[in-house]
Amino acid sequence: MLEIGASLLGPFSVEVAPARVASAKATPAKVTVPSTLRLGYFSIFLAANSASSVNRLCCPVIDHYGHATISKISKFLRRVLDATLGKWMRHLAFVLVRSYYGLFYNISCSNKHTLQDLPGALILATHVSRHDGQLIAAMLYSSMRVRPTAYYKEYYHWAQWLPMVTVGTIPMSSPKTWSPERRIQRKADTLEIMRKVMENGNSVLLFPAGWVRQQEREKMEPHYSGAYETLKSLPDRPVVLLRIDGLGQFQFAKYDHFWSFIGKKKGRRHVNIAVDVFEDGLNTDCELAEFNAMLEDILNEPIETDFRRHHPEFQMLTGD
Repeated sequence: MLEIGASLLGPFSVEVAPARVASAKATPAKVTVPSTLRLGYFSIFLAANSASSVNRLCCPVIDHYGHATISKISKFLRRVLDATLGKWMRHLAFVLVRSYYGLFYNISCSNKHTLQDLPGALILATHVSRHDGQLIAAMLYSSMRVRPTAYYKEYYHWAQWLPMVTVGTIPMSSPKTWSPERRIQRKADTLEIMRKVMENGNSVLLFPAGWVRQQEREKMEPHYSGAYETLKSLPDRPVVLLRIDGLGQFQFAKYDHFWSFIGKKKGRRHVNIAVDVFEDGLNTDCELAEFNAMLEDILNEPIETDFRRHHPEFQMLTGD
């Protein structure tokens, strides 16, 4: 292999067939390949042989122990890292994110204390800005660990993949190019992951609207089934409805005087987060479109409104 690699880096030429000229005898011409191209050839050659070497080393291990055993070992190592280094990294991220938002936003969170002893819950939140996921996770960190969810394309985007993985984001949905069977399996796998996360005492953050709102009201398309199917599959889990006010582009902005000592009249932006807990879940004994319409009305209620009184039909039917 080394001899072949050396020959790739060494003088490299290609013989070109002589042109057919009747008056003179043509000799083969040599075209020298530039050194940059030779280096490229060598890199491809080295990468290919490195990959095959890794395969030759790993395949006997996989063949001996089996893919299932290797998968179990990988999951075990991830759990160990999550419980050790991951715990420290999450706390460091919490301190940094809270410090950042504390400089530019004056954030209040009502009823946060009700989450302290709540087992793993499903959080349904309004989606008013691109700050929502990290802001909610940071604000609720001292009460519960929140695992956000993200649309497939957002999760695997090269610029967002690392922070998504760091905070334990759960990718949802799947490309439309996939086969129907593969998409159904992906949905089932996602629901299973969410079930295990909540059984372990962590909470899952879901934005039912799917996208950051581009208008004043939160808009739920009739066919969006993420929240509905999750609640149907996990009927015994508590539900947290979370509304954000003052952060979005289409929400009223008011500022305090935090930066007045340096002469800036506009200080931190006031942001209000309202948390409402439904320990018995939500009522899903209706069609998808009807459920989405009710959820849209509730998520658009002003934070000061007691929507339990205005929408009793949305609570779980407990017989009270």
